[in-house]
Amino acid sequence: MQNERYIRTNRSEFYRPFLRKVKSIHFLEDILKAEPAAILTWLAIDNRADEWSNPTNSGNGELWDDPQNARVTRQFTIYIPSYCKWKIQSYAWLPTTLGTLSEPQKCMLGERSLERIVPPPAEFDHAMFFKYKIDSRRRRNALENCGVMPDITHLNAEQIYKILLALPSIDPEGKSARSFSEYLLNHVDTDATKWPEIPDYFREKGKMWGIGVEGEGYYQIKQLVYVYSEDFPQILSSYLNLIDLPKRVGPQKVRRLFGIEPFDRKKINQRILRYVELPESRDLQAQFKAVKPYIYYLRNAQTKQTSDIKSLEDLEIVLCS
Repeated sequence: MQNERYIRTNRSEFYRPFLRKVKSIHFLEDILKAEPAAILTWLAIDNRADEWSNPTNSGNGELWDDPQNARVTRQFTIYIPSYCKWKIQSYAWLPTTLGTLSEPQKCMLGERSLERIVPPPAEFDHAMFFKYKIDSRRRRNALENCGVMPDITHLNAEQIYKILLALPSIDPEGKSARSFSEYLLNHVDTDATKWPEIPDYFREKGKMWGIGVEGEGYYQIKQLVYVYSEDFPQILSSYLNLIDLPKRVGPQKVRRLFGIEPFDRKKINQRILRYVELPESRDLQAQFKAVKPYIYYLRNAQTKQTSDIKSLEDLEIVLCS
């Protein structure tokens, strides 16, 4: 954000910001109390709805700042989001498949598996749709113009963390928590050059569904660990809080998206305190020593983790009773 001489990079650098020439519609809130079919019909036939959704529309308003001890106020060059679009998408008027009225910005098209968290708009017919020739294409366009998300890839990082923060209240029994988290992992691009740092408010207050010392439930982010290896000792489950996610989805992506650290197997110190070796053990050791070079070669071809491969050299098999 800048004017001819001054630059502002974030909200805290403004002194006394204010808006001018903000465009609105008379009695907009009263309009949003009308029948949902009437609102959708209006959004489908009013060309202004497309303009309100245009992020580069310069006619939505002006941003100014009134710095301390300055002689004049300063206007900054920035595209202001449409007030009409914000009001329409943040007012609870849209029927959903859950049988409730929701804010359009909290809904998503087509994902019935996630409807507890981001419910799809309800499908219904109405005489107005027939009268004004509102077909499925125009109705979908109206839904997108009022803020309904086409799919989860249209969520930005801030929206995702706000949904995750609200998960314990949206889905207290955790019936959709795992599927939603897994859906995010599979569809959201968390490339390090694009994905921002996890916000502090989510690190401090965020909770996710897990299995821990107190059973299944929501646990603080900082109390959870992620197990991505199939050979995790199950006995440790009684002492750790494990996030309920499938294995092998990538520990780095889980850390970057949710802020949950992977469980470090190298910290496990396993010891056999006592055992009774069987007589057949020596023959088995000789056979294992003969095939060990082939196993070493196979593992070396399958993985680049040389530290784990080198431990194979010291591995022995002892047959016990």
